[in-house]
Amino acid sequence: MKAKFHSPFRLDDTTGGSIFNKALFRWVKARGFEIHYAQSPTPKRIEWISSITHFLDGPFCRYPIKPKGKTIALMHLPAFADPSASQQDSANERGVLHDVSLIVVTHDRVKGEMEDCYSLPADKIITIEPGLAKSKHKNQYSPIPSRLVYVSNFNPIKNHEGLMRLLSNISDLNWNIDCYGAGELKPHIEELCTSLGLEKKVNLLPPVPHKKLMTLLPTYDLALNFSLSETYGMYIQECIGAGLPLLTSKVGWIQDRNYSGAIDPSFFQEQLVDTLTQTIKYQSLIRDTLALSKMVKTWNFTPLEPWF
Repeated sequence: MKAKFHSPFRLDDTTGGSIFNKALFRWVKARGFEIHYAQSPTPKRIEWISSITHFLDGPFCRYPIKPKGKTIALMHLPAFADPSASQQDSANERGVLHDVSLIVVTHDRVKGEMEDCYSLPADKIITIEPGLAKSKHKNQYSPIPSRLVYVSNFNPIKNHEGLMRLLSNISDLNWNIDCYGAGELKPHIEELCTSLGLEKKVNLLPPVPHKKLMTLLPTYDLALNFSLSETYGMYIQECIGAGLPLLTSKVGWIQDRNYSGAIDPSFFQEQLVDTLTQTIKYQSLIRDTLALSKMVKTWNFTPLEPWF
């Protein structure tokens, strides 16, 4: 049996999409399917998707699979959720998704938005939440946080620029931050840090493999995420799974959890200052993180069983 795949992610990538890919690859292979993997597709390389006429490349990251002659589209970032997408992009994507047999999303909120925005029937969309094993390494919590971390590729949606500008407003406090990732905006962020006088407080570092990251995160005091949008929210899950307190924009997986570290971006600076200066506030966030970490699960693809 063969299941043909397209992914815009490299398998050695550290993004949530790549981690999703690897987990799904293992699940599909375990069911006796041979994977055909194509990166940077062209129409000739995806001609097997016979029912899709407008397959989009670029920021709209779908993974079409075709077992039993059915086409399954696994959504990464819907066009309507991407600030760089045009109305025509959304219209084209609507046409694509009406042609497929099943759509898989990673968050119930995205499922609801797709039903509304694209007029898709609810039974055509299923949710498979991101999954993650917990870190085996214990976090040695500081009395008050000073070592911060942000793990994400440097692109507009991850909003490093917004975070650096916010951090420049509180540069007098005791903190430094390591930012792990790659991307075309990284040189720009480096220049921005210099212009904001943050070059001694911000370290821009290369990406870290997923397994190493789960041993690295517990060495920090506090994680930050200032992303404008999240589909997988793998970094959020990684922090929670590592027991690392997190201040994050209220996006993606974390939105539907009662977590005090998920905040509206307009209150981010206020919350960050409180966490960096108030021991009680920080200890409360630690307790909230450990409670939420009990909800972190491994990947569960069983809703796809009937399609394979």
